[in-house]
Amino acid sequence: MGEIRLTKLRKEFKGTVAVQAMDLEIKESEFLVLVGPSGCGKTTTLRMIAGLEEPTSGEISIDGRPSNDLEPGQRNIGMVFQNLALFPHKTVYENIAFGPRMKKVPATQSRGLVEQVAKTMHIGHLLAKLPAQCSGGEAQRVALARTLVTNPSAFLLDEPLSNLDAKLRKEMRAEIDALHSRLSKTFIYVTHDQEEAMTLADRIVVMRDGRIEQVGTPMEIYYEPVNQFVASFFGSPAMNLIAGEVRRKPDGPAFAFGGNDVPLDGMEEIPDGPVTLGVRPEAVRLDGVVGGHPARVTLVEPLGKETLVYLDYGSERLLIAVANPGFRVEEGASVEFDVRGGRLYVFDPEGRRLG
Repeated sequence: MGEIRLTKLRKEFKGTVAVQAMDLEIKESEFLVLVGPSGCGKTTTLRMIAGLEEPTSGEISIDGRPSNDLEPGQRNIGMVFQNLALFPHKTVYENIAFGPRMKKVPATQSRGLVEQVAKTMHIGHLLAKLPAQCSGGEAQRVALARTLVTNPSAFLLDEPLSNLDAKLRKEMRAEIDALHSRLSKTFIYVTHDQEEAMTLADRIVVMRDGRIEQVGTPMEIYYEPVNQFVASFFGSPAMNLIAGEVRRKPDGPAFAFGGNDVPLDGMEEIPDGPVTLGVRPEAVRLDGVVGGHPARVTLVEPLGKETLVYLDYGSERLLIAVANPGFRVEEGASVEFDVRGGRLYVFDPEGRRLG
């Protein structure tokens, strides 16, 4: 099982609304990621599902059963916290065995469960150690094992990798993904890292100011954002946003900025007026462009597999282009760029996507 439904869920803290009127259905065995900037309500939502926060209003249903009044231990849900919350004075074995002991599982059966979970998480050799004697990745595995041993119907993970270095984060991310595949359990994962969201999720919930902005698959969120916030939040480097206006031309609408025009093919219904054009950095062409938009190179960042080129095109914001690693240009050089042929996004002054 592990199906969870949130209906008009709301949470206030002394007049401050943390989560407002959230409607969300989480499917059985789904890997759902809640993502958004700090303070958007991700963790509060997770804690309400776990029973650690009481909703101001609305309903939480777990496996078809209203659960607002259930204690955390009655919800059959396991939670892994950002700070891991391991008992420092207990060994790894004792930390993992704590859940079964609270449920009064016989000692022999509990030992078998602990050893089995430790084998699954590749930490069997750590059972006699204290948490302080474990590395960051090992401690993370212990925290996951402590939750796994209770066999919950759903796992709630609150930014579990935020304290790890970049290399270890990628390794643990792959392990969590593999664990989800092996267990076929519901995972609800909170992060502010859009790369984690894209690589782990079956579906992503993008939140801002306690509201859901968009729900969709990673590719839907990336390629079909509903507004400027979602579009700019996803992507590394972030989407370029160019201020300008739509002007009607004989052959259709065009985006005008700084004396330059970009045809908006297939967007005939967009009205004239001020807008913001969104262009992914990988859609900005530099190599072999003739008759494009003039710009000056302000910074070049070679990253091995690609090169980031920062362009001053006379606006308040720099434009970022992703060039192939063989592209050579010096800082201060004059170049031309083009965005035609790439996927373009147009947003009105309120940030809503047009077209």
